[in-house]
Amino acid sequence: MPTTLKALFFGSLVMVGCAGRSSLDVGSTPSAPAGAASAGAAHNAAENSSGSMGEPAGTNGDAPPHDDPTPSSLHITAPATLALGASARLTVTLHTGHGESDVTDSIVWVSSDATILTVDGGANATAMAEGSADLSATYGELSAHVLITVGPAAITSVVVTAPTDPLLILDPADLTATAVYSDGQTVDVTALATFTTSDDHVAIAVTGTSQVRASGGGTATITATYEGIAGTAALTVDGPALVGIALDPPSMTMATGEQQWLTISSLFADGTTGGVPQSSYLLTSDAPDSVSAMSNPDFMGMVAAMGCGHAVLTARYASLSATATIDVTN
Repeated sequence: MPTTLKALFFGSLVMVGCAGRSSLDVGSTPSAPAGAASAGAAHNAAENSSGSMGEPAGTNGDAPPHDDPTPSSLHITAPATLALGASARLTVTLHTGHGESDVTDSIVWVSSDATILTVDGGANATAMAEGSADLSATYGELSAHVLITVGPAAITSVVVTAPTDPLLILDPADLTATAVYSDGQTVDVTALATFTTSDDHVAIAVTGTSQVRASGGGTATITATYEGIAGTAALTVDGPALVGIALDPPSMTMATGEQQWLTISSLFADGTTGGVPQSSYLLTSDAPDSVSAMSNPDFMGMVAAMGCGHAVLTARYASLSATATIDVTN
């Protein structure tokens, strides 16, 4: 081999051996002119960006990452049962490999029996008759189903009727309660409802009845409850506010076997007093062996001396209380 060629050949070997930093490899072809190199680079760049030669850009022939938008499933959220006449809005969730999305507004609905259950374009299902029906939700090529059972009509509300005109203190008032059902039916449940008031100082619910009695000036909310469903109405009473009660006499002495009456009075914010109906308050004794308080509403306030001793009588009315003391002698 000529000396000149030996030097060139071994020089190329030395260049490759320096950590491979040379662009010239053993057996490489001579470098193309600058213009040719530029043209080749441009050609390769064009091939990569256009995905020509059947090879997508930047993959060197490998398949590209595939951002597949194809949905995998639908899920319907719906109640298992509906009361006759009731409605419920359904929702549909699209599940894909990339997450979830609400597609309710894009669903096509079909009911297996529209005489039992209907569903409108707003995804509102309405119970038309007792029974069961299958609802089908379609989104593109996907579909999902849900079975809903329609049961008897259920109570949706209770309407309470109370006097709209203000009452005077001690006036009674009759109340009514009406149950409204999911199918639009209404039933008078006055005799079955339980009535309460928000403020006994204004109106007292008469236990076991649908009646309240005005106790002091102000406004109270009357509540009627039937089968766990409650309704309310406002009741207004004209007059001074009730601030307390008193028993008269506040103390006395009785002989064994004697009977006496205690009188309960209402005390108002303006300094006036008023009576309290017998059936509206409760009187108890802390020592019934010495003094017994009658429990009959018609005799409320009557006490009887049963034996020697000392007793404290307590009257309760409108969440207020008052006491009187009685000593019993032979």
